[in-house]
Amino acid sequence: MKKLILPIAMSLILGTGYAQESVGLAPIKKGAEPKAVLNALKEEFPQATASEFNFISRELYGQKWSETEDGSQLNGSLKYLQVTVKDKNNDYQQVIFDEHGKVINVKEFIKHADLPAEITKALKAKYPECKLLKDSERISTGKANKATAIYRLEIQTGPKGEKRNLFYDNGGKLLRDAHVIIA
Repeated sequence: MKKLILPIAMSLILGTGYAQESVGLAPIKKGAEPKAVLNALKEEFPQATASEFNFISRELYGQKWSETEDGSQLNGSLKYLQVTVKDKNNDYQQVIFDEHGKVINVKEFIKHADLPAEITKALKAKYPECKLLKDSERISTGKANKATAIYRLEIQTGPKGEKRNLFYDNGGKLLRDAHVIIA
């Protein structure tokens, strides 16, 4: 009996930690996209092409930082829409709209060289030996408003290669430092 307690406790801890970081997405069928969102796309991103439309639960979105694509956590009628758009330079963005077409936020993928100097300085001060993984993300609230942007960086640090997700504001203030348990 005692031998079973530790594995069960560990699976609950790891399973709960992972579930708290996930938000479900549910694809929207072609032709079923809300007209308010299509109109907002034309107005806000006139040169962009939309490639994916997904529902995302409003209740879960405000509390989470990442998403899964199984849609299993979607319930209720309050939903946001996540739209992937590509601009004329083939750069991708993910835009979150409410059901009325209001832009909630925009996530852009940026090269590390394009990070604000304040963030680079703060990162080197906290994790001098870290390695940046993947492209960073700039998450802007409202209409592509860079003044209220949050930057997400994924780093690898330490002798064991520990992965972390770091969230900074424009001025280099660390907002969140999360250890990545499941890669």
